[in-house]
Amino acid sequence: FTSSDFQVENGALVARKTVSVTILEDDVYEGDEHFHLHFSRDAHVPPEVVLLDSQGDVCDDECPNPYVVTITDNEPAVSVSFDQAAYTVIEGGSQGIIVTLSEDPRRTVEIPIVAVGQDGATDDDYSGIPLVVTFRASEASSTIVFTANYDRIDDGGESVKLSFGSMLPPGVTQGPINETVVTITQRELIDDTGRPGISEPMCQSRGIYIFWHTAAEFEDDPPPHGWRVERRRLSGGEWITDRFDFLGAAAEALQTHSDEYWDWTDRTRRLRIDYTYRVHALNDDGELMEGRDWSRRAPALCQ
Repeated sequence: FTSSDFQVENGALVARKTVSVTILEDDVYEGDEHFHLHFSRDAHVPPEVVLLDSQGDVCDDECPNPYVVTITDNEPAVSVSFDQAAYTVIEGGSQGIIVTLSEDPRRTVEIPIVAVGQDGATDDDYSGIPLVVTFRASEASSTIVFTANYDRIDDGGESVKLSFGSMLPPGVTQGPINETVVTITQRELIDDTGRPGISEPMCQSRGIYIFWHTAAEFEDDPPPHGWRVERRRLSGGEWITDRFDFLGAAAEALQTHSDEYWDWTDRTRRLRIDYTYRVHALNDDGELMEGRDWSRRAPALCQ
């Protein structure tokens, strides 16, 4: 302060100055923060200057009651929820489970996911559950893909409870649906003899003839759209594998009955080489069907 800063107010000399303070931006939720300002006397403060604390009391050397500046956090407090409290998924199938925040977090938020098997469910019965779901600024929704693994065990009515646990990050609270239960429905088998049946390959002059059929049919499952035949031979101590895919009724392999019985003559085989064959059902996307097994390996000894 200089003498020109002072004015007479109510019989006293008063000077005022404005100090600008910049509050830095960050993307961390901290809640409201505070810092303190107080006056202290040093050699540059003449004795006729009176120091006042925030309550208006006179201070001698350092004021005990500081002036408090509050920094208001602009990252919002948010809540996290599942979109519904229960799901059902059939063995071999998948289900999207939506996790939502109450609003845009305007920062990166990592939400822990805790999965607990119920009614005998173990880690072998499902997959796809992450340890953490990450939301970034402008993201308020994320989908977990829960996959129920197929097995042949009559385990009836297993379930998995998903929750957010007790270690939510700062500024995040439990929403109205803070846990959800995924019930795994068992697939009903019409016929189950373990694996697709495959005949012993027959060595013919025009090729090797094999015949196969499915062994597992589900009441809710479509028949195969095609088959994958895997042929193996031993060469130089290593197995050489060839693959043949047959899709639809117009495929090279002959579909003989109700989509479930097929036969094929391998005309690409080389003479004086022993092969083994196995088959697996394909869906209409040309992928291996969930819940179906490879057949046993059938040797073709044509030498």
